[in-house]
Amino acid sequence: MPHVGSAAFNVLWTIATLFSGGTYTDVGMFCTYFGITNIPGKDTFYRLQKKLSPIITQMAKDSADKVLADCIAYVKSKGQLLLPISIDGQWAHRRQADKSWVISVAHSFPPQYRTRPIPAFSILISQRLRQSVDVAAPTVISQGNYVGTPKGSENEGWKRILEIVRERVLSAGMQLSVTQDGDLSNKVRSPSFFAGALCVITLHAHCFCSNFK
Repeated sequence: MPHVGSAAFNVLWTIATLFSGGTYTDVGMFCTYFGITNIPGKDTFYRLQKKLSPIITQMAKDSADKVLADCIAYVKSKGQLLLPISIDGQWAHRRQADKSWVISVAHSFPPQYRTRPIPAFSILISQRLRQSVDVAAPTVISQGNYVGTPKGSENEGWKRILEIVRERVLSAGMQLSVTQDGDLSNKVRSPSFFAGALCVITLHAHCFCSNFK
């Protein structure tokens, strides 16, 4: 275990905070309660977070790709051709709706996974602007990867996830069974969106199956 306050400890503390889903303030207060006061400063934490986030994201993508391949192989080995997943989204914080994520969860998976694994996910970060009183056009603070309303981010996340999953499922000669909670707009659930894929969409307790042409 690295010495508290060392550079290696700062890296591990930052990774642990990011993996826990906590904030710098929350985890910092928790450590203070236990007498651990020599934690990374805010500037150090955010510098390491910026450096580590792309690495962590790529590791998560690689893990999700493997999960999807494993689940497809597992379902086919059981003589089935329907891959069941559910999709839902959430904002990073109700006061931080410019960041959100949408994940899919597999419901038929190999026994080596102890919990329902994630075969695909999408992280959406809205463009951030700053409006100055003496400047007509707003200044772009962060470009992000999504332009739209916070409410529409789940719709966009759905699209991005299905773009990832759909091609691999169809190329395996399989179909998707998708469950969601009804938050999506009718546009996302329209037949044209699925572009020829046979999908079973479960909305609350209602289920329908259509061959989308």
